[in-house]
Amino acid sequence: MTQKSTAAAAGQGPLLVMGARDQRSSYLGTHMSLSLSAFDRTTLQPVTAQWRYVDEPNAVGGTSFKDTRPWVALKVQALGDSVTIRPTHIFGTASYTTIGYAALTAHLERGMVLAWGTAGRGGKVPPTILTFDDVTEVAATLSAFALRRSNGRIDAWGVGTAGGLVPDGFVMTDAVRITGTNGAFAVLRATGQVAAWGDATVGGQPPAAVQVLDDVKEIYSNWNAFAAVRKTGNVVAWGDAAHGGAVPPDIAALADIVDVRGNAGAFCALRANKTVVAWGSEGNASRIPTEIAARSDIRELVGASYCTFAVITEKGNVLAWGDPKYGGAVPQDIATLNDIEEVASAHVSCAARRSNGHVVAWGAAADGGTVPPNIAALDDIVQITSTYGAFAALRKNGNVVTWGNVQKGGDSSAVASQLQDVRAVYGNTEAFAAVLASGGVVTWGNAAGGGDSSSFKSLANGAGLTLTYEETAPSGGWQS
Repeated sequence: MTQKSTAAAAGQGPLLVMGARDQRSSYLGTHMSLSLSAFDRTTLQPVTAQWRYVDEPNAVGGTSFKDTRPWVALKVQALGDSVTIRPTHIFGTASYTTIGYAALTAHLERGMVLAWGTAGRGGKVPPTILTFDDVTEVAATLSAFALRRSNGRIDAWGVGTAGGLVPDGFVMTDAVRITGTNGAFAVLRATGQVAAWGDATVGGQPPAAVQVLDDVKEIYSNWNAFAAVRKTGNVVAWGDAAHGGAVPPDIAALADIVDVRGNAGAFCALRANKTVVAWGSEGNASRIPTEIAARSDIRELVGASYCTFAVITEKGNVLAWGDPKYGGAVPQDIATLNDIEEVASAHVSCAARRSNGHVVAWGAAADGGTVPPNIAALDDIVQITSTYGAFAALRKNGNVVTWGNVQKGGDSSAVASQLQDVRAVYGNTEAFAAVLASGGVVTWGNAAGGGDSSSFKSLANGAGLTLTYEETAPSGGWQS
């Protein structure tokens, strides 16, 4: 069916879409559980929209949409209007021990990339890579970025031993996915095979048993290992065996794995029967409590912290397990809530967005585990995201509120006047980046670790480049 769109100029029609795209191409992305929401621009009331990845024929209806293919542009239609949301806009490297040692990369509208932050952590894009205008996906390790181009080729920059240097002879022309651990990158090829480079101890060298597979359909990462789900529904892994790189025989035999999420040293997998299994380091929540393992009503895997996992049930409850000091124990008053939409995790705390627009949190108070009263009272939150010690919440009116560790983005007061008409918020371990509806980015947090984006803005403005939330070119109507 072909339905003509009566939309006004891009971003000016009655349909308003808000929220960040998923960041699953980086192990930092395991901390997030991102969805997008649709609203009437005038009333700010939720509207039922049709959501469709541009390379798929069928749309899904709903007021919100869980993003499972963030490397593909997402077309949204409602109220006689149609907009296309660009693939993930911002990616980040990380530093867990030293403040001011991280970077952010922006995926620009023309298929180019620009970075800022610590140069040694990927904050400076090499000149040749700056010329690429066909980048389709970016991934990150602890201190390097890698990209996938529309021609299936790959490239990287940053610390060479952490994946920032593609080895000589590692030629790729059919890459369809890319993701990173803390020191290695893995690529899924169009053939269903996988390849990797970087630190072999954390997944940079797939074993022969994995290299011979030709039916891999998705790849995932934690800090120290990769996992791959095959078309058969089985899961395989490689990297640090003690931290998720070896799948136990009983889990390897399962043929109904539909999703995987990692943390620092373990993986959790959702099965088609709505139960969950886990493997890896016991200190990183690989042992699921009996009462959770017995449940068959798990709707989705959500934000994982350093050594915890969290899930949402079909009734909208949030469950978590792992070290209580890291958010592994949900307080009773939050556990009884049945309207949880998404969860984001920092290092030792978690925050959850409710369907009524409120946000709740638990874990270490100094790192965002307690929501300030003025923010807890808000009922218009549409997205939450985190750094390693703070949270940011996007409101329907386009403003952003923050709380948690000031050194890691918990205080946005210095840029509050600029945080107007924001569409999405992203972060690395110590800085946040907000994408504006009009194009451009506002950053805060540790300046050296990405909180100061002046170098990015100077380069982008000088070259006439923009970071936009939506595609600005006319889409030519709604095809399905």
